[in-house]
Amino acid sequence: MKQLLLAALNRQLDEHCDVQAGASIALELTQSSTSPRYTQIYSAMHESGFLDLLVPEEQQGAGLTLLEAGEILMLPGYHLCPLPMVEMQLARAWLAHLMLPIPDGSLSIANTVMRNHAEGGHELPSQHQGLIIDQILACDEDGTVRLWDCHQATRLTLDDARSLNASLIWDKNYRGQQLNVPKERAPDLSALNAYALACLMSGASERILAMSLNYVNERVQFGRSIGRFQAIQQQLAEMAQWVGAMRMSVLQAGLSAQIANGQYLSLWIAKSMGAELSGKVADIAHAVHGAIGTTDEYPLHHFSTRLRQWRRLGGGSRYWQTQIGRQLQAEEGGDMLDMMRRITA
Repeated sequence: MKQLLLAALNRQLDEHCDVQAGASIALELTQSSTSPRYTQIYSAMHESGFLDLLVPEEQQGAGLTLLEAGEILMLPGYHLCPLPMVEMQLARAWLAHLMLPIPDGSLSIANTVMRNHAEGGHELPSQHQGLIIDQILACDEDGTVRLWDCHQATRLTLDDARSLNASLIWDKNYRGQQLNVPKERAPDLSALNAYALACLMSGASERILAMSLNYVNERVQFGRSIGRFQAIQQQLAEMAQWVGAMRMSVLQAGLSAQIANGQYLSLWIAKSMGAELSGKVADIAHAVHGAIGTTDEYPLHHFSTRLRQWRRLGGGSRYWQTQIGRQLQAEEGGDMLDMMRRITA
């Protein structure tokens, strides 16, 4: 069944998404409060049922586990889908497992706790695709989970004019809808968001590797394709190593974590690996492509730009490595040196 779903989603994304889709939506939003292109893509994904891949079967979902869905969750990154599709899939499944109603419209997960804004309101800084999401799940600092209506927020754009990332700021009189979620489940939100970004980085890195392999076989220098030069082969081998490591970290996370069990350390590891290695993949790809990689007509820069944005959102590799170390130390006890000796013994 997984192969059928992979092929079907590939066709859907090929039909509705291209590397310019996000830029087209951003342009439409500068001229109007709505985006026909976004509505079209969201409707296609929702009607096809792909947003409910992880929702249990008894709640009209496909009932896939994270391990079964791992390769499928990488496809939005491979196609640069402008929807926060992986976040939607994880958020809908998380609510379903808690037996909470799933709201209509696009739904995302905050990459940080809700903060107090300088002018007295509430703020979620630097949210992935914050310009287009309808609602977002976020924790207060005390662990209370709320569902926030993004149409009530002021959206401040980030990055470049073609990016859909944004900070969300609500008035102090708006508090969102409090959900009946046990506070011990609240930290799950940031872990799920980190895993979503890890899936996107892995998928986009695989696309960059494929583009690089294709380019070096077509580009001819000194009478032969540059892919036959040893220096290029060494760079491609290194890139393939990083892409494979990112892919394995995502699949390993699905093997050891479940949406319902609260064991999310492996999701943090996947984000840490993606944040550390995706930049190396982008750098090697641009080195291999040379000047053509920076031209607007060639698609490489769309992927490398998004990779560098995704690796920063929700914390980079050092942030997640710190969280991983603290979690392991809390589980193992003792000081860090003793813990490392036990783990590596």
